[in-house]
Amino acid sequence: FNEIIVMIQKEVAQKMQYKNIKKRNRLNVLTEITSDFEIMFNVSKNVFYPKPKVMSSVIHIKQKNSIKINLEKLENFTREIFKNKRKIISNVLPMDRIKNKKKIKDLNILQLRAEDLSLQEIVVIFNEYSQL
Repeated sequence: FNEIIVMIQKEVAQKMQYKNIKKRNRLNVLTEITSDFEIMFNVSKNVFYPKPKVMSSVIHIKQKNSIKINLEKLENFTREIFKNKRKIISNVLPMDRIKNKKKIKDLNILQLRAEDLSLQEIVVIFNEYSQL
């Protein structure tokens, strides 16, 4: 698909939102890397019958064409680092699989938690992490 417009639960749409956030999650990292994302509008639960317990949002996702990352490996990598998002990266990733340890250590990324990393830092770790 090139783009999609779909209605999902409002809380999930908010987790996908990657602009103006302090804490990252796996969903918004993958969304930001692969697509342009926008919450178009919210839908009240009062417009449905029977009335659900949650609000909904209509979202627009447009695929980025300039992706030069193996998405399957990226998905596995993000699953691994966000599985224990409150642990620091050096305790989550096996250090013997990091290609350029000096580059990672110089950036002080290893002492951060996955949820506190910027998108650029996640991409740096992903590129230096050997995907066996």
